[in-house]
Amino acid sequence: DTVNVASRLEAETRNLNCDCVVSDDLMQHLNGDAEKLASELPHLARKGEVMLRGRSKPVDIWVT
Repeated sequence: DTVNVASRLEAETRNLNCDCVVSDDLMQHLNGDAEKLASELPHLARKGEVMLRGRSKPVDIWVT
């Protein structure tokens, strides 16, 4: 599942015309506080939710 989500997030870079898309789950895992981590990485911005093929729930994402 992790590899599939990563692949689909990478594909979203073309749809969103951005360099990188990461999930909020990754942001939370990296530091436990996504907002604090985002303040340390100002080039990342919360984008909202996207539906990914094969997922029943939307995925909250961050983009650069």
